[in-house]
Amino acid sequence: VSLVLIAELHRFLVTMSATLPSSTDVVNSMSPVANGTMNRHSLLKGGQRSDFSFPVSDQTWKPFEVTVVESTDWTVLVIVFDQFYEYFLNWLAHYRKLILNHLDVIVVAGDEFAMKKLQVEPRIPAQFRLVRTSLITETAGSIPNYGRSIETVQVHSISERVERGQNIIYTDVRSVWLSDPVPVIQSLQETDIIAEADGTTSEAVTPHYNTRFMAIRTNERTKTFMKKWKIALQSSKWNEATFNTLMYRELVHGIPFPPAEFPNGSEFCSPLPEHPPEKAVVIHSIDKSPHLKTKRRFHNRTMWLLGRNESVECESGCNASLLTMTATLSPAKKGTQKYDIQVNTLKAIAQLRPEVDIVVFSKAQEVHDVCKSLGIRVVENFGTNPYGTPFLHSLFQNLEADFSQISTFIGYMNADIIFDSNLVLTLRAIKEARDRMDLKRRILLVGRRINVEMASSFSNEHPDSFNGSTDIDSYVSRLKSRGKLFGNNAEDFFIVTPGTFVWKEIPEFVIGRPGYDNWLVDYMYHRANSSDLIDITSTVPAIHQTGKDGNGAGHKRKKA
Repeated sequence: VSLVLIAELHRFLVTMSATLPSSTDVVNSMSPVANGTMNRHSLLKGGQRSDFSFPVSDQTWKPFEVTVVESTDWTVLVIVFDQFYEYFLNWLAHYRKLILNHLDVIVVAGDEFAMKKLQVEPRIPAQFRLVRTSLITETAGSIPNYGRSIETVQVHSISERVERGQNIIYTDVRSVWLSDPVPVIQSLQETDIIAEADGTTSEAVTPHYNTRFMAIRTNERTKTFMKKWKIALQSSKWNEATFNTLMYRELVHGIPFPPAEFPNGSEFCSPLPEHPPEKAVVIHSIDKSPHLKTKRRFHNRTMWLLGRNESVECESGCNASLLTMTATLSPAKKGTQKYDIQVNTLKAIAQLRPEVDIVVFSKAQEVHDVCKSLGIRVVENFGTNPYGTPFLHSLFQNLEADFSQISTFIGYMNADIIFDSNLVLTLRAIKEARDRMDLKRRILLVGRRINVEMASSFSNEHPDSFNGSTDIDSYVSRLKSRGKLFGNNAEDFFIVTPGTFVWKEIPEFVIGRPGYDNWLVDYMYHRANSSDLIDITSTVPAIHQTGKDGNGAGHKRKKA
């Protein structure tokens, strides 16, 4: 397949000066318009607004037929109060086992005691968003009429996000997720609100809904419903009674979840086998029984994971990083230019720890030996073509499986690229913008490289070598001063938030070959409604150590 290079795609999106980005910078995303030009974006910096625009290629390009599913974004909303903190940890243990990278998760602290615990909780995945409920302040610490605060925070938190246009899956912390609920929710089309049907009987309303696990599609009907729910709750003593009354009075289409997949509290409390039903997707253990009895039910049915080795303990020791970056090294003889360049890359990226972690994919013993001497992890289990060249999608699938729970970003870079601390500072600014919801959950970061001609070979004493004794920023600055910014049709690194790509739908690109980088950028560019594509060239110098192969090595390989 002939891949077309998009010559006009990249222009600086982040139009910052050469100074480092601050946490107050708001990075704006690309958004195409019909006339072939970008619409005007605004970048806020130091309280000033800078408007800019740039051209886009008019070329229509579909190099591969990839199944595109209509946007099915759902945001999981979970509210944590201090008195139920251990239940949240149990829910979290189940959730982490599922590796649901396609879901955005917002954790709302219902009181300041919970907030303080959540802020230092190492088991919370890096991509979760932690917020304080708008009903309390840092000084107040709680909500008036604390006995009703759970219901109040629930309704206000759901309403705020429905008003913002988010589809919400609300889950009570006293529940466990045994599998992904989204396929069931998506199968129940043309519905506004889906909720569990309680075992409680009522002559007034049938079925009787509970509010402990719900899916709410945002539209004008549900926005009106949420406003009336908030108002009615101010004068009502019973949250669920209010909810059920509105469900039948308002013009919303509400249906119950299938009971086999979503057993309610009463069914869960009735005699069941030791293990949960085979079809169960979400189970909660709530009825009118005491707090400890609820916990005991989870224990009895092997669903209380706290204290078990395979549950809430982080697989990687809870050493969360901002970015987990990977690279693939080619076997090279010690003393050769290729060997020196690859080792130089590893030494340099290691200087950005602990914010940036590095994982190398290779099956060669000599690569293992080099990485071992530098304390870098090597992974052998990944897919390759018949010539042993790694598939890009296989590398990212491995990263998402192993590191998506503890890294905000995951990425790939060629083994001849060197970054400095500007990478960390830029990622922090983007993460903060994402946490504020100024950016979307799915993000792809790319950038242009700076080509620097390297010596034919260099040891630790050579000026081209990074030996660790010098500052990484000074080293990169020195190389940059004699380098040249390369064209905008080649990307040597990709950094994404977990879940940005559905990697099983991506063609089997092999790394280091021409065209696949442009395909990924174009793929994201045409999905601007659900993702953000950001060029970080102006804030992150990416030094390309140019060897004797030159700047088009990937184009020269025929069988590899």
